Amino acid sequence: MFGPAIVSAFEEVKAAFDPRDRMNPGKLVHPYRTDENLRLGAGYHPSVPATFLGFPDDGGSFPQAASRCVGIGNCRRSAGGVMCPSYMVTREEEHSTRGRARLLFEMLQGHPDAPVRDGWRSTAVRDALDLCLACKGCKSDCPVGVDMATYKAEFLAHHYRHRLRPAAHYSLGWLPLVGRFAQWAPRLVNSALRAPVLAQTAKRLGGIAPQRTPPRFAEVSFQRLCRHRVAPPPGEPGAVLLWPDTFTNHFAPHIGRAAVDVLEDAGLRVAVPPQPLCCGLTWMSTGQLGMATLRW
Repeated sequence: MFGPAIVSAFEEVKAAFDPRDRMNPGKLVHPYRTDENLRLGAGYHPSVPATFLGFPDDGGSFPQAASRCVGIGNCRRSAGGVMCPSYMVTREEEHSTRGRARLLFEMLQGHPDAPVRDGWRSTAVRDALDLCLACKGCKSDCPVGVDMATYKAEFLAHHYRHRLRPAAHYSLGWLPLVGRFAQWAPRLVNSALRAPVLAQTAKRLGGIAPQRTPPRFAEVSFQRLCRHRVAPPPGEPGAVLLWPDTFTNHFAPHIGRAAVDVLEDAGLRVAVPPQPLCCGLTWMSTGQLGMATLRW
């Protein structure tokens, strides 16, 4: 690019100001070979562990998925976009998408002197992922599509396999079933969750911060509100299916009702499934992938 004479001048300047070659070595002056100091060199052949999720966009390989991050650092910004909320609060690299991706890369034997040597049982990786909100902001904001929410779900599934989980994984991860049982006596459940002694006991057993106020279960679920609706025939033009997610169904049915009104005002015919359904989000976000695959 510069020619021998200019490069020779570069060498003289660098020798004068950086005789020990510490500042940005191996670039223009005495450059490294093209096959030196590569993050993923010719010898990079990590083992591909069996996974719960398929990772179809990465050839079915979790190590390849974890290697998507190229260190751009968009996740370290403090304003704009949605990635990464935990880093915006802590300002710690380990709580950025990049930091978490690097730890996963190290865990998956991506480097011969990797500092993470305890694999799926790694507490360092677990702690770094703990503040991940699984919001999937990185999947849309990251230029290379790092999907940390999916990686977290996969890691937690292995990390806690055949082990006792944190209490919050049960109290919040199993929320779809809790909501379904609460529908039998929502007023009684809400009263119990507002009683000081019972509420504090429930939060302590459920791994929930004592400062948190439990949400109120709806007295009538969204699906029950819609149980008398006549569903349009399948395939009818203008027919749409409105999925009753756990939170709308059991905590905020008025939002579902408003969605029905908006869709019908737009000239559509809305069908609300009467049978119990679950997208598995709470089980996915806590890494209980086996439970998420069951038909609830």
